[in-house]
This record gives sequence, C-alpha cells and structure tokens, in this order.
Amino acid sequence: MKKQQDTGKPLTEEQVDGLVVAEADIESAWHASVKVKPSRGATVRLSAELAARAALLARLHRQASTQAWLESIIRERVVFEESALSRLGEVVASGRRG
Repeated sequence: MKKQQDTGKPLTEEQVDGLVVAEADIESAWHASVKVKPSRGATVRLSAELAARAALLARLHRQASTQAWLESIIRERVVFEESALSRLGEVVASGRRG
C-alpha cells in the first residue's frame, strides 16, 4: 500500500477502504499474512446466586447473553462513575463545597 504523507492526521476509514480497493490486485502491495490472536477478556468470578440473578435479568432485558448484559451494565456504571469524578474534580478545583 502507498504510505500516507505525514500530515499528522490519520486516514479515515473511507480513505483506507479506497486504498485497499485500488491496490487489491497489485501483488507487490501486500505483505505476508499476519496471525493475530484475539485478546482474552477478563474473567470475573460471581457467586452462583448472583450469576443466576444476573442471568434472569439478562433474559428479562432480552439480551443475547448474560455476558452482554453484564458488559452493558458495567459500561454504564463506569461512565457514570467517571462523570461523577469529573464533576467532583471541578468542584474541588473551584473551591466550592457540595
């Protein structure tokens, strides 16, 4: 593939797609294939009772799996906590209380 000029901006997905399509039939533009192992997700241990409760809630929320439901709940909570910490930092920086 052609090298991007160093403009400081990365190529957009559309630009990358255009380059790939333009050079798809040019054998010299391609390197040997690279094998990539998917990263292992984190494992979280739950009690049997909590896992069963989570599975029930995942079904009630019509999620594809308990894991998908737990990921969405954890993601929402992380965003909430980050927002709260950011606001707390603003309050502390301004010298205001509560």
